[in-house]
Amino acid sequence: MEFLLCNSDLGDYDVGDIIDVRPDGYGWGTCERDNPCFQLVRLPDADLDSFEVLKERYLAPSVYKCNICNKFVAASDVAAHLEAVHSDVLYDVLVNPPRRKSPGEVGIVGAKNRKWVIDPQGFGEGIAEICEKVFANDDTEIAYVTRKTTSVVVL
Repeated sequence: MEFLLCNSDLGDYDVGDIIDVRPDGYGWGTCERDNPCFQLVRLPDADLDSFEVLKERYLAPSVYKCNICNKFVAASDVAAHLEAVHSDVLYDVLVNPPRRKSPGEVGIVGAKNRKWVIDPQGFGEGIAEICEKVFANDDTEIAYVTRKTTSVVVL
């Protein structure tokens, strides 16, 4: 399997963040291969689960921040969060009939999607950790959780 990593601060991504995952041997374009903003890393297939499981695990779903209660919510949970926690502000009652507000109108905005990283720092050549970033609700990074230490090949 091959990972496309961020090599510099791109706003939504930090250095080492996993941006994309492809089957081993995928022909990356020149935008990825020749761009100093990105780095390609190959991991042995034997170290990994199936490709679909890998994508689901390492490419985190979109994350939104609720500015009302200052919590982070997965994209798939935004509607349920609004219904369960903020039903009192979900409808515009000044119009007839009442209109349901969009998540943006209520105060739910896109947040940085930074969950998985490959961290080669502190290791010999060809060894790296796949880590999960752990964030507090104010987007402060509070920990790395190491999921796997494996051999890597930088392409």
